[in-house]
Amino acid sequence: MNAISLIPDRFVPMSEFINGIWFFRSDPGIEDTAKIAGNLGKVLKIPRMPLVQTLTPRTSEGEKKSNYSGNFGLNKFPLHTDLAHWYIPPRYFLLRCIRPSNTVTTSFVVASEVFDQEDEATIRRSLFRPRRRLNGRLSILRLKQRDIYRWDTLFIRAMNETAKNLQSRIEEKLNIVSCHKVSFKNPGDCVLVDNWKILHGRSSVSNSELSRKIERVYIAI
Repeated sequence: MNAISLIPDRFVPMSEFINGIWFFRSDPGIEDTAKIAGNLGKVLKIPRMPLVQTLTPRTSEGEKKSNYSGNFGLNKFPLHTDLAHWYIPPRYFLLRCIRPSNTVTTSFVVASEVFDQEDEATIRRSLFRPRRRLNGRLSILRLKQRDIYRWDTLFIRAMNETAKNLQSRIEEKLNIVSCHKVSFKNPGDCVLVDNWKILHGRSSVSNSELSRKIERVYIAI
């Protein structure tokens, strides 16, 4: 996939900085993030979520434990892939800055740089499951299935001892891995992320940065 060819002429492309992530600048005067996402691919409507999700820093008080804010509040969000508990998670998502922040960063890590250090047989034998049933079903998951890497310490659970040991090793590696950090400093800044290849997280948020606002749209390309 070529980053520049994905972006319509009215967007100002910026450099592709790591495999699986494309950074570009959209016209901040275009209010409809879904329209921008629609120019990149097929926009996905996730059940029980709005088409365009608004991401703002929130304390954990009053938040549901079914989302990251409810578990971590303004603290650092750990590295993860989105909807890792789905058997086939959405391939891409778009993040678009509405209100910037000077200090809050989003971290990205190429999953293969961490997971491919593990033996393939161990990956196959390490079985995981969603924390809760999805549509009444409980799928058996692996951290790598064909082209899909998945990782989430909240919403997937190890099912056997091999998986527990693998999870511990991955957690140790992610604690020391070098992340690529991005700040959304301008309205209209966008990042298109390959959710099958990239782990992402967020830095902690100070009380002075609570106005930060990012919109997210899931995309199939």
